[in-house]
Amino acid sequence: MWVALAALAGVLAVSACGGGTDIDESASKTAITPEAQEQAESMILQLSDFPNGWRGSAPEDDENDEAFRKCIGVDYSSLTRTGAAESRDFAMGESTEASSSAAVFANEQQAEDFLEEFSAGMNGNKVEGCLQELVDENAEGDNTFKVGEVDVGEFNVTPPNVEDAAAWQLVVPVEITSGVGEGLTPSLYLEDVILRQGDKVATIETSDVLTEFDPDLRDKLIQTVAGRMSDASG
Repeated sequence: MWVALAALAGVLAVSACGGGTDIDESASKTAITPEAQEQAESMILQLSDFPNGWRGSAPEDDENDEAFRKCIGVDYSSLTRTGAAESRDFAMGESTEASSSAAVFANEQQAEDFLEEFSAGMNGNKVEGCLQELVDENAEGDNTFKVGEVDVGEFNVTPPNVEDAAAWQLVVPVEITSGVGEGLTPSLYLEDVILRQGDKVATIETSDVLTEFDPDLRDKLIQTVAGRMSDASG
């Protein structure tokens, strides 16, 4: 049952956070250059950034990415990436996960436009309905739990030393309906942090079940990525 909840959290993290903020080829133009690609790859999280006991695996694609972007009205078609990188998916135990992505845009204005576009979508009046549909669809057929109403809101994090930063938290209440956890009412917690430094954008996604992701570790990961962005900007 906990594995099923963790899988549901993973789907949401990829589609709403990782998928929504990651600039993939279907959502933007690409004109990759060696220098910008090297910068993007230098900014993402590595397994060595995590405490002992964490593991890394290849990131998974998700078919819900494009549908989610369209639902909240996000359009990246005018943006051009010159560099892009996605970290491995990092995990501890059965339910605690984190990942990151990074992009270098054709210019600083495009990076600003990306953050503004995504922020407008996440702060709009469609996002909770989109995510509710996604939750219900992916929970369908699993009779071990029922999901409640998705809540999305801006999230406070320790401000890193970058030009712009924004963060959101998604909370999905769950009722366990069978098995050893029957009667329990845990929640899924997902956080998405976006950082911008000049023409560079990086995202950090975290998720957990029962309790929020460790805030001290999340702040450490954010500060780590922010430092790498500054280094990449020279």
